[in-house]
Amino acid sequence: MLLVASSTDGGAPSTDTVLVTAVDRANGIVTGTASASSLSGNWAIGSGTAYLTISGDLPTTGATNTGSFLALSGLAAWLPITTPASNDNFWGVNRSADPTRLAGCRFNAQSMTLEEGITNALAFLNREGGKPDLCIMDFASYAALVNALGAKVQYVQVEHDEVEVAFEGITFQSAYGRVTILADRSCPPQTAYLLTMNTWKLRSLGKVPHILTYGMEGLEGLRVGNADALEIRIGYYGNLICSAPGWNCVVQLSA
Repeated sequence: MLLVASSTDGGAPSTDTVLVTAVDRANGIVTGTASASSLSGNWAIGSGTAYLTISGDLPTTGATNTGSFLALSGLAAWLPITTPASNDNFWGVNRSADPTRLAGCRFNAQSMTLEEGITNALAFLNREGGKPDLCIMDFASYAALVNALGAKVQYVQVEHDEVEVAFEGITFQSAYGRVTILADRSCPPQTAYLLTMNTWKLRSLGKVPHILTYGMEGLEGLRVGNADALEIRIGYYGNLICSAPGWNCVVQLSA
């Protein structure tokens, strides 16, 4: 994996790169080979904060507006923890005009226990008209919630109608019905998303993903000029959309 660094979240990436050569997952150490003998200040070597991104995911000027995004606009884009500023421009919409309806609800539960935080956030979202049926958090927060609930924890099997896949999650009660809590390794630490799932869709041009074709012949593969091999490319054009951001919530957790 080839990494670049930004001094701010989504800011302009560095021109120097680091190629990952080893990963120590137990101790949280990533080792790589730098493209320069001395890395730029974006990497914050020794102190400060650096935001690492896969090379090619950010434009050279940074993701300053939606027109420059090169990847999906995920939950953190639709439901930002910080209230949108007065100059906000999210796919042509200035969400500061009505931050709750246009950029989702925000609930700070860092001073509460996990179970209190989830319960109060659900009540807050219910008051705004949301009827969440799914909550996503990272594995550490999920484990802490299971430990906090102890013998009171209730599990539920989550299945899908169209695919043969199932997950076991925690079921939590809200004013508008039960909510299933699942752990996801891609969710930021100490953060939960309360989601009303019928407001979310993944829209795309064609299947996600699909084998890209070439030329008028529609070839799915091309011969590699300097090797006895065939090259295919897999991709898609798509984005995550939400029809009612105000019925969803991002929650800052205490653990």
